[in-house]
Amino acid sequence: MHIRLKIATVALAAFTLSAVNAYQVMAEETKTLKVAWLFPANHYLWENGGKVFADAVTERTGGKIQWQLYPAGQLGNNIAALKAGLADAAMISTSYHADKFPLSSVAELPGMFSSSCESTEKMWGVAKPGGILDNAEYKIQGFRVIFAGGLPPYNIFTTEKAVKTIDDVKGLKLRANGEGMSNTARSLGAVPIKVSSPETYDALTRGVIDGALYPYSGLFGYKLNELFDHVVEGNQLGSGIILWVISDKAWNSLSEDTKKIFTEEGAKAQSFLCEYQDRRDAESRQRVIDEGMNVVTLTEEQQKIWQDRVSGVWDIWVKKMEDAGRNGKETLEAYKASGN
Repeated sequence: MHIRLKIATVALAAFTLSAVNAYQVMAEETKTLKVAWLFPANHYLWENGGKVFADAVTERTGGKIQWQLYPAGQLGNNIAALKAGLADAAMISTSYHADKFPLSSVAELPGMFSSSCESTEKMWGVAKPGGILDNAEYKIQGFRVIFAGGLPPYNIFTTEKAVKTIDDVKGLKLRANGEGMSNTARSLGAVPIKVSSPETYDALTRGVIDGALYPYSGLFGYKLNELFDHVVEGNQLGSGIILWVISDKAWNSLSEDTKKIFTEEGAKAQSFLCEYQDRRDAESRQRVIDEGMNVVTLTEEQQKIWQDRVSGVWDIWVKKMEDAGRNGKETLEAYKASGN
């Protein structure tokens, strides 16, 4: 009887464990996560970032995780959509939500990086779960970062006026989003104006702006190459940041195995995206040259003049953060050290 009871107990335990596992599998077989982003459905940041991640997760979970897509701002403000449960995951540009993520603008500061992969690696070091920005800005919004995407370094593109020297920037109305980018524009004598990527074409045609701080790789998605005639490059003026995030509620609904898959595939998608962006930036640069855009490449001597002019932006940024009660100095030091 004792042996039979022991066998029965083991069998019951095995059945219970099997039932629990089966329940978890069944629960995730029907899980569809709603993902939203501001840009068009076929935007390269989705096709070569979000989609790469989403497809890999679906494949590795055997179809247990599916995705319902809401591109082109269909759900409005993505942060609000995450909080309201209208979206489970989202691609967000921190510079479009500067009021909520002021410290994240550290990634927009000039003179920090020379490629998308370098920018991405530095940002991930401070934005990942447990990072200084996660603790300061993302946790309180109720989401966690799956992976980051640093855009390639921005150049100054203009419609009519060619920028050949730093003095030519003075008075130009430039598209510049976020605290760091705006301060960079001001330090060069320009007037920064906040304009989203989808609004840039219209802002240029209406004369709201004379040009933009922008990467080569972002021109063709919005046909900005049709409007810009000039670009000055080689000045390391910073760039923008994209974060792929998931709400805490959605994350906590996942099994531990699925969370592991999210983490692993997020890292792969992050590398894929930054490498793609660096290739795309080089290809886009050659394409605009072939189309006849006037490209001014700064000499080493000129680069030093430009970097000297924008060198005070770091101090301006830190002071503004500290005056507002935010830990700007520690954030800047953490970002500078990240990825090294």
